[in-house]
Amino acid sequence: MTTAILPTFIYFMLFQFHLDLIPNSGDHDLAVSPPLRYSLEGNEFSPSQQDIAYGSSIALRHLGTNGGYLHSHLKRYESGSTQQEVSIYPYEDMNNIWVIHKASERWNATQPLEYVKNNDRVVLEHYSTLRKLHSHDHKPPSSNKKEQFEVSAYGDPTIADPNDFWWVQILRDDDENDGEDETPIKAIDTRIRLLHSRLCHLLSHNVRMPNEEKPQQEVVCMHAASKGLSTWSIEHAYHEELEEEETVSYEKMTRIEIMKELHQHMLNYQSVIYDQLAPSPPADPKYHLQLLKARKIKPMNWFFGTAAYRLWDQVSGRSVYIAMNPAAKIMTFISLGIVVMYVALDMVLRKRQVKWPRPLSFELAGQKWTGYDPVATRELYCQSITFFCTASLIQALALYLMPSFNLKLTDSLPSAYFSAGLIAVVLDAVTLRMGKKAQSYACLLVLLLSFYGFSQLYPVSYGNYFWSKNDCKSVKGINFDCNRYPVQQVINNKNNDSGVKDEGQEEAEEDKERRISTVYVDMPGKAELYRYHIGHEIQADHHISAIQYASFSKAYQEATGVERYHRIQSTPGPSESEVAEWQNEIFSQAKKRAKQKQKKIKAEKKRKEKEAQAQKGEEEIDNKMEEKEAEEQAQKEEQEVVDNKMEEKEQE
Repeated sequence: MTTAILPTFIYFMLFQFHLDLIPNSGDHDLAVSPPLRYSLEGNEFSPSQQDIAYGSSIALRHLGTNGGYLHSHLKRYESGSTQQEVSIYPYEDMNNIWVIHKASERWNATQPLEYVKNNDRVVLEHYSTLRKLHSHDHKPPSSNKKEQFEVSAYGDPTIADPNDFWWVQILRDDDENDGEDETPIKAIDTRIRLLHSRLCHLLSHNVRMPNEEKPQQEVVCMHAASKGLSTWSIEHAYHEELEEEETVSYEKMTRIEIMKELHQHMLNYQSVIYDQLAPSPPADPKYHLQLLKARKIKPMNWFFGTAAYRLWDQVSGRSVYIAMNPAAKIMTFISLGIVVMYVALDMVLRKRQVKWPRPLSFELAGQKWTGYDPVATRELYCQSITFFCTASLIQALALYLMPSFNLKLTDSLPSAYFSAGLIAVVLDAVTLRMGKKAQSYACLLVLLLSFYGFSQLYPVSYGNYFWSKNDCKSVKGINFDCNRYPVQQVINNKNNDSGVKDEGQEEAEEDKERRISTVYVDMPGKAELYRYHIGHEIQADHHISAIQYASFSKAYQEATGVERYHRIQSTPGPSESEVAEWQNEIFSQAKKRAKQKQKKIKAEKKRKEKEAQAQKGEEEIDNKMEEKEAEEQAQKEEQEVVDNKMEEKEQE
């Protein structure tokens, strides 16, 4: 019990000590939640109005990631609808502000104050550009799932579109929504989801927008969206009629809450922390395959396998690796085998109540020593061996509990030290019955084996040897990446001091000049392909070092403060005058469009009137023609009657 409680107590005490030493804000502020951020000294939160009413200007924070606020700007999508982009942006900006309206009408100062409630149907209008949060059938720019759809900012205050309608749904503590509840929405304290009229939820995830110099985080509308990624809160709210009302701020987190969140970040470190200076893997399938193989390496591969961990290398063949001494691994196996055999045999003998043979027992081992106690000696060796075996195995097995992305071979060094202690104790126990000369020879043999194993790793231990592929392949028992070494060994001196080259040497150098090799070079946020002539590896190393130094120095100066450890880089936000110009331009465009629409309506009305008049004139003409035809027919009939009478008279 003490073995479990004491380390846990020490761990949390060190954590407490750590929090007491660094209570201030720092470069990782954007990577943590707002409650933790504003619990740190140096970060101040401007209180927000607690109540949300129609006409309130709000800033929506995404709770599923540390991406930031719902954001839009004048830039348009390059694909899909080509409408105005909507994204997630972590920095404070006027483009994060949205005005909430009823779906049926746009709020204005003449209307009475009305609070936004659960399950209300609303419209979110972007403050800077007056466009509305919108979704439709187009696919998002980065994601390609069939249940995800593009979210854009569309229209203006004069355009009404059903695809601008969203239902505000409050999430209770059990992550469910009551469809009949009408609880008012509150800033900061209320978790909400936004359900679109097409029955998809507003969602964001750790996917960046494509084809941009400084890409922001993507926002989509998704059917069956996970609640973790589709949950939002209103962090800031302002309404001119609520200036005297109650305000709200983030509460300070307790130490337990801080520890809980930090441990969650530690488990998800790779998706939470992003270093702008860290190189990203290239889009090369072979490179990704090697990366996948490296991530599949388990701790036991270091102890019982051939895995090695690369720290640094150059194209000239110099490199630094961390690897277990192959001789030490073999001696560890032998020691463990001896221990297992001894324990198994001891159990069998004890069960059959048979004593160990005197030559193998501890009774004669130290009979020449004064005060020698064989029972105590046996117990001492048993306890020591048990300690080193247990400690080595527990530490090795505990590495499986670590996140794989943060697991390095250096984490296994404590277990290697325990293994070395095990070898020493087993060697001492085995040679205890031998003479001093035999013990000295045994110790010397162990040292020679260790030295031989180290001699194999020496060229890659200090990085001062130029290796070739053949040199790499000659080492057995360690899995180095031999493809990273040059075909021929690079010699860092002049083979011909006279400066005169013979014909064979000139032909060899000309052949090398014609051959070009490529290597990926780590740069800030990327990996670039570098080409060099075979035979000029040392010059290539110098050139690569100069390029990396210049690139990392520039990136270090640009990526300072909180921007370094966040995926999204800041961009200049609009000023109030620019926002006013945008709004005036959009209103003027809306007025022009309204006038054009009125003109079209009037022109259509006139066209219909003309058509009606023309149709009426044609009907009058037709009527007159019919009347004329009727008169002619009547005259014809009268003439026929007269003719008939004349014929009758003539017959009489």
